[in-house]
Amino acid sequence: MILIVTEKPKAAERIAKALNCNYRKKMFGINYYMNRDIIVTSAIGHLYELTTNDRGVPVLNYEWVEAYNIKGKDYTKRYIDLIKYLSYKADELMIATDYDIEGELLGFNIYRFICKHLPVSRMKFSSLTKSEIINAFRRPIEINKNLVDSGEARHVLDFLWGLNVSRCLMLAFNNELTLSAGRVQSPALHLIFEREEEIRNFKPKTFYIIKLIATDGLKEYEFEYYKKVENPFELSNIISLRPRILRVNLIERKIISYKIAPFNLSDLQQEAYALYKLSPKKTLEIAEELYLKSLISYPRTDSQKFPKGLNFRYIIQMLSKIPIYENYCKKLLSMKVLIPKEGKKTDDAHPCIYPTGEIPTRLTKKEALVYDLIVRRFLACFYDDLKVLHNRAWIIINDHKFKLEWNRILNKGWLEVYYFKTIDEKNINLRENCILYFKRFHVKKERTKPPSRYTRASLVKKLESLGLGTKSTRAEIVEKLFLRKYVEGEPMRITDIGIRIINILKKYVPEICSVELTRRFEEKLNLIEKGILKKEDVINEAKNEIVKIVRKFLDNIDEIRRDIHETNHRKL
Repeated sequence: MILIVTEKPKAAERIAKALNCNYRKKMFGINYYMNRDIIVTSAIGHLYELTTNDRGVPVLNYEWVEAYNIKGKDYTKRYIDLIKYLSYKADELMIATDYDIEGELLGFNIYRFICKHLPVSRMKFSSLTKSEIINAFRRPIEINKNLVDSGEARHVLDFLWGLNVSRCLMLAFNNELTLSAGRVQSPALHLIFEREEEIRNFKPKTFYIIKLIATDGLKEYEFEYYKKVENPFELSNIISLRPRILRVNLIERKIISYKIAPFNLSDLQQEAYALYKLSPKKTLEIAEELYLKSLISYPRTDSQKFPKGLNFRYIIQMLSKIPIYENYCKKLLSMKVLIPKEGKKTDDAHPCIYPTGEIPTRLTKKEALVYDLIVRRFLACFYDDLKVLHNRAWIIINDHKFKLEWNRILNKGWLEVYYFKTIDEKNINLRENCILYFKRFHVKKERTKPPSRYTRASLVKKLESLGLGTKSTRAEIVEKLFLRKYVEGEPMRITDIGIRIINILKKYVPEICSVELTRRFEEKLNLIEKGILKKEDVINEAKNEIVKIVRKFLDNIDEIRRDIHETNHRKL
């Protein structure tokens, strides 16, 4: 008898159905599924968490405990009890959690803390389609110990870092506030603080946009001065020009090809925010739900590449049954060969996000929006590139250059199906050396603008570009800043308490806000995953950093408290 344990109940139901485990039973209020050879049950996320009995700081000891020992995780006890009970009816354990760092650690903890008496293997799959589940069941692999070690090291670093710094902060505030800091959270908050400082210190400059209005007798054309003008004297010289006849001196033409690639998680989050204002966390939640419904592949991926051997024609045939995609699919199915466009980014664990071909039945409005984005992006990858002819006409008057730019679409390509990109087309037919007539100048006075505040999506993108956090954790980290009331609004503004926290950390323990320190450990965690570094060495190095940070903080605790007291008596 093989006991299969999944990460979530919906995945257990899907896998049980694919493997013909049609006998459903219930124990401790939880469903599990059986046939003569297989039992399928589930966890409900992490069943084991890190904790410590140490008081004060620094805290360097930790242990794994059942999650129900942590406040708010009582519900996990029933899942642990069920897996334990079923493990003694089984001869073998097969882990079927998500194949990523978190899933591998989650599954390994179930094995080592509950099912150590059983031989273990794991299923690896990137979608919950019947064929992929059956294939993963028939060809199990070993648990990836490097992935487990990297996941455990990440949990330990985040736990020790967050606990120690949070306790230091609360100690400084005499435990009057519930505060937290983190290995990635604090640098993320510092990025918002820095942007707010840029905005506060920004000194706007006045400049002028000059447009020359010309006509051919039938139509007017707006040529813009090639640069922003800041000097009023220069402005006066330009608008004093009054040529009656103008000649188009030069027309530059350039064909631009806009390529497209399938979604990875970050690209999907950015697009869903830009189009529908869905937060990165919400987009991930929706994508995970679509995955559990077997509608899309696993969403927690960095890859922009399709899996080898994927049956594109079958997926497109299935999607053609959905009326809104029918015509696009018919066009693609008429092609003899289907070769999709791909991007450069890869992921060792999973391919890009793509629709499985399963037909959706009941979707919420937001689920339908995200599913539509994924399907259209998938179909767009089989279309030609979008080709645009970019034109730029120049008029030169006494060395003063004015330009007029316009676009013309030469080939819509993927824009036909993935129509969310806007191309500003203009019906302009100018030729080199053609004659136009001067009508007037139009001057618009403008002021330079400060940099924009971060949105949830742009901060996630910034964290990704800096190599902070993971594809799975970045959105959650951003939401934690809101939960702690360190930031508010959209776009984000740092709150008074957020400013106070950053000012303390920057002044006394700037390492905590350091992008460099956090990124250095991110790189080490990646090297553990590749088998180059050992988990224990990285954890010990992190402990040494934590001890130095805590000692520096405690050495300055009286001064920190004075700063806090003074801040409480003046407006921030």
